[in-house]
Amino acid sequence: MAVKQYGFPHQTRTDKGTETLLMAECQMRFREAEEGQQLAVSDCHLFGTSVRNIRIESWWSQLVSAQTGPWREMFLSYVKTGNKWEKIAIQYC
Repeated sequence: MAVKQYGFPHQTRTDKGTETLLMAECQMRFREAEEGQQLAVSDCHLFGTSVRNIRIESWWSQLVSAQTGPWREMFLSYVKTGNKWEKIAIQYC
């Protein structure tokens, strides 16, 4: 019985967000493995502007500033102080 090959796109496109760099590199590595030669990221992935994700980007910005941002700052302050109990709290979380 033959195994079905699903493959992956020839090229991907994203905006220039910080989370997309890993995706671009993965795409490049997949293509290199398939073609058996080294490629540039630009051969496999396009970075461009995003005109369709304005609502979700706005939502993420509001979420971080109102909810996750204060928690992140609190945990970063715990790391800086070096207090034993604060470190235990971070490890627990």
